[in-house]
Amino acid sequence: MAAVTANTSSITLNSAQLFEEANDKLHNIYLQVSEAQETLKSQAMVTTAGANLSRAIDSWTQDLNDIRNTLQQMSAQLRLTAQQLNASNERNTELAASTPVPSI
Repeated sequence: MAAVTANTSSITLNSAQLFEEANDKLHNIYLQVSEAQETLKSQAMVTTAGANLSRAIDSWTQDLNDIRNTLQQMSAQLRLTAQQLNASNERNTELAASTPVPSI
């Protein structure tokens, strides 16, 4: 019978991977928005409206970066948790192996 912590560890690592993938996708969105902002700011919307749009995009990208930072922290915490689960499972297995079994 597999230890419950072994299953929890794989689920935890899978979740960490999903957070990392989401972060990568958000980073690509960030790059595209930043490129569009630069193009608009320098070539199309050089008026007050363009400046206002640029400030709004700056605020939006800061919020997006805050989300990305949170995802990175969550992924790192999940990976650490999985390592701790594995270490605990190994210790428990060693303890169980060294525990005498009464003969019947």
